[in-house]
This record gives sequence, C-alpha cells and structure tokens, in this order.
Amino acid sequence: MGSLYAPQRISSAQGFLNRFPGAVLVVSHDRRLLERVARTVWDVEAGGVTVYTGGFTAYREKRAAARLRQQEEYERQQAEIEKLEAFVRKNKEGNLSRQAKSREKTLARMTRVDAPDHDPKGMKTRLASSGRSGLEVVVVEEASKSYGPKRLLDKADLVLYRGDRVGVVGPNGAGKTTFIEMVLGQESPDAGIIRRGHGVTVAYHKQEADDFDPDVSVLETFYERSGMTIGEARSHLGKFLFTGEDVFKPISALSGGERAKLAMALMVLSPANLLVLDEPTNHLDIYSCDALTDSLLRYDGTLLVVSHDRALLDTVTNRTLAFEGSGKLTLFDGPYHAYRAAKEAPPAPNNGRASPARRASPTGGAGVKATGLGASAQPFPTPPLLGAGGVKTGAMNAHQLSKERQRAAKRVAVLEADVETLEGRLAEIEAGLSAPSSADAALLLAREHAQVQESLAARLAEWEAATLEAETLGAL
Repeated sequence: MGSLYAPQRISSAQGFLNRFPGAVLVVSHDRRLLERVARTVWDVEAGGVTVYTGGFTAYREKRAAARLRQQEEYERQQAEIEKLEAFVRKNKEGNLSRQAKSREKTLARMTRVDAPDHDPKGMKTRLASSGRSGLEVVVVEEASKSYGPKRLLDKADLVLYRGDRVGVVGPNGAGKTTFIEMVLGQESPDAGIIRRGHGVTVAYHKQEADDFDPDVSVLETFYERSGMTIGEARSHLGKFLFTGEDVFKPISALSGGERAKLAMALMVLSPANLLVLDEPTNHLDIYSCDALTDSLLRYDGTLLVVSHDRALLDTVTNRTLAFEGSGKLTLFDGPYHAYRAAKEAPPAPNNGRASPARRASPTGGAGVKATGLGASAQPFPTPPLLGAGGVKTGAMNAHQLSKERQRAAKRVAVLEADVETLEGRLAEIEAGLSAPSSADAALLLAREHAQVQESLAARLAEWEAATLEAETLGAL
C-alpha cells in the first residue's frame, strides 16, 4: 500500500490500522509502516511460514540471530559427522570394527541440521560523485508555476547547497515531479528562475522506467546504452540481480521492480554531484531498499529525493522540502520525522509578537553534533560589523589588521583539522558498513554516518567562509 500514497497519507492509514479493533493482515515493502503497525511477522520462505512476535525491527533481529544459531549448529554437526565417518572408514575392519558399527548406527539415527538459506540478495549499487560543485547547487528565485487553475509554485524562493540531502514530500499532484523536471531543465517556470549552480552535473532516476523498448532484451537494452562489452554488461547487470537467463528476458516480461533495477543499473554509469531520485523505492523489495539506502548513505554529492518511503527519508536526508498546497513550499532543516513533529507541535505562545523567519543555511542539517571533535566543534563566533569576505568594515590600524589576519589564519587551520578528523571518521564508518559485525552494529554505523556527513558539510561551509575572509584580509 505504501507505494501509492504520500507520507502524510501513509501516516493517516497507519493511525487507522493501529486503532482498528479487528485483525489486520498487511503485505507491504514499506519498512516504517510495518514497524509501526505489525505486532507479529509471518516470514514466508521455502514453502514454510515462521512466526515472529514483535515489530518489524524485532523480526529482523530475531531472524538474523536464529540464522546465526542454525549456522553454528550446522557447522558443529558437520564437524561431528566428519569425525564419525572418518572413524568408520578407518576401523571398519580390525579390532575396532564393533565400535565402527556403533558409530554407523549413530550416524543413521542422527537428525540432520540443514544449512540456513541465505537471505535474498539486494542490489550492489555504488553511486559515484563526479567531484565538487559550487556551493549553490539549486537556486529558486520568485518562481511560479501553474497548470490551468492549479497553482504548483507561488513566488518560491530557496537555495539548496552542496552536500544537502533533501527529501521532497507532499500530497500526490502537488507538483513534486514538476519541480524536479524544472530543476533538470525539462520544464520552465511561468515566472521567476530555477537554475543549477556552477559545476553541477546531474544523474536522474525517473519514477517509472517507461522509455524501454518492450520487445528488446535486458542485455541488449543495457549493451546499447552503456557502451560496454557483452561481458562487462553481464557482469554489471549481475550486481542488479540480472543473472543467468534473466538477461535474455524481453523488457515486456519484467516486473516493476526489475524495470526499476535496470534503470538504476544505467543511472549509476554516469557519475554526478547532484543525484535526483523520483520515488526510487517504488516496486523494490525490502532487501533492494536496504541496498539502495546503504548506497545513498555512502554517496558524497548533493541528494534530491522525492519519496513516500519514510524509512528512506529519515535515514538518508537532512533537510525536507514540503509542498503544502496552493504553491506554498517549506524548506525545513531536518529529516521527515523532525518536519512532521514540528508541523504537528502546538504553536508556542509569543505574546502577540511575530516569530522571526527561519533562514536556510548552507550547512544542511540542524542541531547535529560533530563526531570526534574537541572544543573546536562549537561554531566560531562571527566577528561584528563584517562586510564582503568577512572583513571588518571599519578602519583598522596595522596592529589591528595583523591581529585579524592571525585570528583568521588560526580559524582556517582549526577548521581544516576538523574537516580532516571528520573525513577520517567517515572513512572508518564506511569501512565498517562494508562488513558489519551484526545488524545492530550496521544500524548504529548508518546513523553515525548520516550525522558525520552533516557535520562535515557544516565544517566545509565554515572553512570556505573562513578561507575567503583570510584571503580578503591578506589582500588589505
């Protein structure tokens, strides 16, 4: 059900299901919906059903633990079987033949433990960035867009900065896909400007992969568009679960999920520093959603993702762009769950005074603590009366100018050290994510990865501003 509705409507459906007094049977790939609604999970596999009590997260943890126990028991029994069979082979004739026959009977009576089945594979996606863009990645200035009487944008103003990871949400038909098309240059606003910044290169995943020839095979489609050899194409397609005879299927025989995987297999061939995804988890199974989430966590460019998948939005984004009807846009510093909490919270009393407007900052997320930093992790105070380049506008004598230069140079050095520390920690986390020791460890690492990426984006923005200030002071 999740693929048909925007996050707000899923939340309403979730509330209805939780209040429903009768039994509910839900089949869904929406991980957050399953976590919030399910109290028991039926795992259907290999012709059997295993029942797990608890929510979806508890199910995955219990299932992983059960498989680990089964694997350990299987390996212990296999070692015992090998030992007994070796004794029988060695002593079938001779003084120990009676003991050998006893061992044979033991082997015959033994209830064999099956090796656990492996979890279904997820895609092996790797999303490469094409290098750093300018600080401003997408700029919207006084942009308006309407279709007949329906207003999608009404004098919208916003800026998305390098390193932002923005989730786009809103009711179906509110204009999310049209906004994406205007960012890509495929549509134009009726008034105002929507433009990409300097050095921005884009990779785009459409909501529906509908531009394939239905009569052409998967391999031929990919071969013609990728420029790879047949061997390279088959190897690459294997990472997206097209193996064996699957590559010879005509496009018309593919499921929605298979079409989505083929589109992603083509998309990742073009490195980009702005990744635009329109409902990327539509039709994907849970294991492929997990694989895509991991890939997006490792992606170091700017991310703009339209999605109904609340688990994806909360894991991989740090800002939320909400289409709220009648052309109104809200750009919120925080992932989807924080946006919803702020929207649903009762307004704070202000004694009749208007609340100050919140200004979007180039640092991405809000309130994220930098990991692995010392006292320098606190934001630097901005000197008063700063003009262009951060230089004091008032007249300064030689002594004051020297002190300002020393302060600016020290600030740059401290920020450079912070950036190096965060980049080092990011590399450590990514190494841990490539081979996590457990599901719990992977979850903790994924959360820290998102926090460190936000902190790194903030530090890089501060470093750029500090470097500009130091250069301007040096030129005086």
